Amino acid sequence: MEYKTMKKIFLITLEYPPQIGGIATYTHELAKTLSSSHTVLVLAPRFHNKAGQEEWDSHVPYSVMRKQLFFPRILWPRWLPLLWHAFRIAKKEHVHLFMIHHVLPSGYVAKILKKFLHIPYVVFFHGADITSAKSTRLWKQKMIRFVAKTADGLVVNSEPIKKRLHQILRDEERAIQVLYPCVDAAFFDPPAQEALTELKRRYALNGKRVLLSVSRIGEGKGFPHLARMLPAILRAIPNAVWVVVGDGPKKDALVAYVEQHGLQNAVRFIGALTPNDVKPLYYLADAFILLNHFDLERGEEGFGIVFLEAAGAGLPVIAGRTGGVEEAVLHTETGLIVDAYQERDVLAAITTILQNPEYGKRLGDHARARAQAEFAWAKQVKKLDQWL
Repeated sequence: MEYKTMKKIFLITLEYPPQIGGIATYTHELAKTLSSSHTVLVLAPRFHNKAGQEEWDSHVPYSVMRKQLFFPRILWPRWLPLLWHAFRIAKKEHVHLFMIHHVLPSGYVAKILKKFLHIPYVVFFHGADITSAKSTRLWKQKMIRFVAKTADGLVVNSEPIKKRLHQILRDEERAIQVLYPCVDAAFFDPPAQEALTELKRRYALNGKRVLLSVSRIGEGKGFPHLARMLPAILRAIPNAVWVVVGDGPKKDALVAYVEQHGLQNAVRFIGALTPNDVKPLYYLADAFILLNHFDLERGEEGFGIVFLEAAGAGLPVIAGRTGGVEEAVLHTETGLIVDAYQERDVLAAITTILQNPEYGKRLGDHARARAQAEFAWAKQVKKLDQWL
């Protein structure tokens, strides 16, 4: 990758590994790719798992600064610590460009610092920030327009999100760049067979048909929908097992539901894992499933990078129809897209793939080939050259 000059890029994100989630993965992969030709600084929240984040930060090819970015809820505006840390770091490091990954409140910070430090900023939109504002909150739409007005660039992760952002901005002529999430090249390299054998032993998966879900366990991801369907799935496929990777505000409720209905033998709760640790699970699964759906609080799925991770492992996908998912998954070509609320259709998709391994493999092979051809970070990141 060639750039005219090396820039110092300051990326600000509120979601970042070892946290599991599409935005966390996106920001890391973007920073990693840009760091091959630029100096990249990342400002991210400090999490409770100090050992885990220190381990992660020590292995990335760019600088990560973890800070307490918000005041307690009783103080307002809560994001003043974020402003202070961003100001101090930007001034000390002589930053050339901000890349902002949560329009509110991080966009306020970039707008203020542009005024006082004259540093341009590009805002990245990931889906929920747009769709929730579009559906429920007029004040949020107004604030997005306020931040976007002085932004030097606007970037979204799918065409549907681009369309919705244009509607919020009330300006169909405003330039908006689509930069798709991409799969880490490492996902295309299968792990050693010994590692897969050990994982199957550890989680009692030998002889099982494995459904894998990797996501933050929160609203709009369809975990309760699939949990309710488990008895019907098990009647059709008695050796099916659902492997759940991730954490989040709805995890305790999901675990409680599984226990109350005696489904513990059919579910494995793995918890949050780093991308390196989750990769082998994609390779031992038979299908990936995430029943995304519209949610009033979270809005719609912007794209769904986990679908590309599954594709990288040659895994067929069952995905909920919402937001930009239909760009990540091509129905009947790389996976099956369903309405999360239509349980009969979801069950049919699951049984079709799990009971027909050859069909599942054909979908997975097509998904892998498409991911390699279209969703490579080195290719996508060139779209940012206009600001670098």
